[in-house]
Amino acid sequence: MSAANTPASNGASGGYSWPVEDYVDYGDSDLDEVVPGPPPATTTTRRAGPSGHTAPSASPACPPPPAPSAFGPPIAAAAAHAASGPSFGARANPGYLLALERERDLRGDLAAAQAALARDREALRVAQTTIQRLCWQQQQQQQRREPPWRQDQIAGLREENARLRDQLRALSDQQPGARAERRRTPEPYE
Repeated sequence: MSAANTPASNGASGGYSWPVEDYVDYGDSDLDEVVPGPPPATTTTRRAGPSGHTAPSASPACPPPPAPSAFGPPIAAAAAHAASGPSFGARANPGYLLALERERDLRGDLAAAQAALARDREALRVAQTTIQRLCWQQQQQQQRREPPWRQDQIAGLREENARLRDQLRALSDQQPGARAERRRTPEPYE
């Protein structure tokens, strides 16, 4: 806006005018304009208006940065989704998401298979230990058990003992009074 359209020049030339309260000075005559509604925050600097009154000179502050919601929920959600992934193109690709889900499922199956394999190995180790202990016990029992030839020898000695006992009894019967004595005392080896 040029200086010819300022309130002073319009008032002096008989042109249109507006209330002094709606006039804002941005520090440059080309940026002077009329803003509707109440004036923004002003400073204590004042200047003379068309009728001699003083009007505050405004120095608006820098506008704050727009909030994330100003872009709309879809754009904000897409930005957050892209920030969580390696790249926006990869995250927006449905095939990439399916591959991630498939990889996660495969990793879960692998972990379950590894856990089952560890349990099977532990069960196999316990079974091998049990078998080794049973084999050792069986060997110990076989070593303590008498061999067959030893059992035959014991049976022969028992038969010999019975034969010698019969001979001793026959010799005792030949002596006088031996029968009466045998009735009172038991015979040995019986």
